[in-house]
Amino acid sequence: MRERNIPKSQIEKIIKNPSQIFKKSKFRHIAQSEVKYNKRTFLLRVVYDEVGDTKEIVTVYRTSKFKKYIGININI
Repeated sequence: MRERNIPKSQIEKIIKNPSQIFKKSKFRHIAQSEVKYNKRTFLLRVVYDEVGDTKEIVTVYRTSKFKKYIGININI
């Protein structure tokens, strides 16, 4: 989050109200939404583990590769 200069508020917003969410494994989830950054639109992806009511962020990143991630089905 710090390395990629992604504000905590953006991450919290996406976890609470994502455009898409995928369950990758029993505990691992990926939430994603479009965001504006430097007048460009990116997909912000938040990878987190959820155990009970606790969500632990694994990583977050911005990408411009919408076709690679939008509408994918990685549910297990």
